[in-house]
Amino acid sequence: MVFIRALSLLAFLFVCHGIPDGILAQNSQSGQHTDLTRKNSVVEVSRKEIEIGRYWHASRILRDFQQDQAVLDSELTLLLAEADAGWANWAGVVDGLQGKVFPQEESLNVRWLLARGFEQLENWSSAYEQYIALIAEDAEQRNVALSRAARLAFRRDHSEPGLEILSDLLELDSNMASWTALEIVQNTGNLRDIDLVFSLLALVGNDSTTAEVAWDLEPKSWLAYGDISEALKSYSGLLDQALTSKQRGEVLGAVASLKMQLGDSLGAQTAYMESFEIYPEGPTAAEAAWALMELEEEVEKDWMLDWAEVLEDQREYHRALVAYDRYVLLAPDSVRDSPDVQMVRAGLLWRTGRFEDSVTLFRKLVETDDKDLELAVLEEWLLARRNQGNSSAVRTIEGWITERFPQSRQATDLTASRGHFAYSRSDYGTAKNYYNTIQSAGAPHASAGLSRMRLGQIYLEEQNYIKASEVFGLYLKEFPNGRRWEEATYWLSRSLLELDRDDEALDRMRYLSRRNPLSYYGALAFELLEQPYDPQIPDGPDIKIVNWLVPLLASLDRFQLAGLEFATEKAMDDLIVSVENDVDASIILAENLIKRGFTIEGINLGWKLLGNGVVMSRRLAKIIYPFPYREIVYREATEYSVDPILIAALIRQESAFTPAIRSSAGAIGLMQVMPATGREVARGAGIDGFTSLSLETPEINLHLGTRYLLAMEDRYGETGLPLVLSAYNAGPTRASRWRNFSEAKDILRFTERIPFEETRGYVKNVVRNIHIYRFLYELEVQGAH
Repeated sequence: MVFIRALSLLAFLFVCHGIPDGILAQNSQSGQHTDLTRKNSVVEVSRKEIEIGRYWHASRILRDFQQDQAVLDSELTLLLAEADAGWANWAGVVDGLQGKVFPQEESLNVRWLLARGFEQLENWSSAYEQYIALIAEDAEQRNVALSRAARLAFRRDHSEPGLEILSDLLELDSNMASWTALEIVQNTGNLRDIDLVFSLLALVGNDSTTAEVAWDLEPKSWLAYGDISEALKSYSGLLDQALTSKQRGEVLGAVASLKMQLGDSLGAQTAYMESFEIYPEGPTAAEAAWALMELEEEVEKDWMLDWAEVLEDQREYHRALVAYDRYVLLAPDSVRDSPDVQMVRAGLLWRTGRFEDSVTLFRKLVETDDKDLELAVLEEWLLARRNQGNSSAVRTIEGWITERFPQSRQATDLTASRGHFAYSRSDYGTAKNYYNTIQSAGAPHASAGLSRMRLGQIYLEEQNYIKASEVFGLYLKEFPNGRRWEEATYWLSRSLLELDRDDEALDRMRYLSRRNPLSYYGALAFELLEQPYDPQIPDGPDIKIVNWLVPLLASLDRFQLAGLEFATEKAMDDLIVSVENDVDASIILAENLIKRGFTIEGINLGWKLLGNGVVMSRRLAKIIYPFPYREIVYREATEYSVDPILIAALIRQESAFTPAIRSSAGAIGLMQVMPATGREVARGAGIDGFTSLSLETPEINLHLGTRYLLAMEDRYGETGLPLVLSAYNAGPTRASRWRNFSEAKDILRFTERIPFEETRGYVKNVVRNIHIYRFLYELEVQGAH
């Protein structure tokens, strides 16, 4: 990859669009171009950028042109606002449009842009005024304007006009009116007027779908209003309706709680017991259990045990310990004959900070002839000492486990952990000893598989190809369909090639390439065979037209345009349920969800079809490995001389092409850019007005993510793509350490050496994706450009 640093953005864009280089020049051989010619060229290029979703680039072109103009005319001003809106520069939209005069035919477009701009900037009054005007002016999208205006009215505490707007919406689009009312009730926390709340709830109940979602809003509204008696009546009334067991348990729990507040402890006790009996799990059951422990004077031992188990399951450890202690008093003989309860008590003791009490109990429990129990006690005891930070005791207990139960999962995990620690420090001699111990035991556990693969890699590093082939071959003999059969097959073949056993090696590669061609090792098999990657999957059968999906998708579009989050989510869930057991409808829905930006849901539908036995086809593969935003990816990649297939493969792994997705670490968008990184790169890229919200814009995220990827390529590209990807995923500090691994001379062996399981899997998945995306899309990309 080469970063094109010298080519200016404007020149690049005009060259890409086939516009003569001199079009922006003031003078040419034929004389001075007119301002109109220059303007038309800028408009043409900017519109093309907007059409493919490169809004920020369009805004840069227009602003560069603006610098040479005293004033932008209305066409360019509006075009710039559209471009700014596309990359969420809402301040730019408002500043550019406010107070300007536009032709009548553009008034609707201007109003929508201003309305959305004010709304995003939380200028509720100005946004409301624009939507009110749109209600009268835009017949086609009047329902959307009504919905947004109603919500803004309630945000401004103008409930009376808000209800009037909802009434108008009800006549026009009753379904949207119900969802709008529901969102107002759920999102507006200052609804203290109970009559107003019930006016809204009447609208919510007008539609069966929203009524289903809002089944308990009435009693909750009474609670928010502070009227416990009316809330109790409302909850009690729900018990006459058809409810799920979970809903009925929640209602009874609420009834019990309210009766307690009103001093009816006997009624509360009865309701709590009914609640627990109907739905004995989850937080409602835990609340009922604790309340019953305080209310019931005489409790059957079985009930106490049930309550203890629920409290433990909900991680209410102190309360669970109290319940188990009471159970011990109620059923001393049962506890003595069955140590399971004492095991749980020991775990609860250390989880509540009573470490020494738990150790005393562990010492008693471990003295048993039941080997399974002894191992379970040691495992829990070890966990307690680790949590306490007592390293000496940890080592002692680990020794007991490995000595007494050498073939157990726990012993295997401990031995593997010691081997991995040595392996991470490149202490291959020590690591080999631990890994050989695991291999000799023949343990089938997950940690044993990784240990055996790493043992083989150590032998490869030592160029002991006979030993390496024995390790990988033995794994395949013992676990021909094991979790790591592909990895073992590939590296066995590599070992055999080093031993000049080419025929055997290539036979195994051919088998791997046929059995699982869409896997990482399946893709590598084609490379080892020196064959073009061709998984030989069929195009797939013809799909019948599914007309009944059209109105359902139209509803999804309406809700999304109106910004009704609850309605959009429910419409999508209902769509997914509606295609259950219908392969053709599932495929069409998946493609439409991906087209609308719901890529994860579309991909999951594809995986579900595959899991249900649908044969993999090219069409199904394009659902599981989609390529939305293709034109933007291609343009960004071309601008920086990066392979667009690489960018697509990375996005598929990072975000599954979901623009607004956020990770637990705070990374945002298609290429999962951290806000701090984005801000730093944005300064260098000249992106003014950057905020973390900008990273939810596909173009901005791609632009900054690609620049960051190139920065990693500049630092680590000589070693190879896996190290570049490692730096992108785990950070440059770690990548700088990892580049010193001796395995770095063989980039595929380096991939296996990456210490972090997440990063190792990430690199493999991106490399696999590259092969799949090249197979599915390369000819299409080339043909389009």
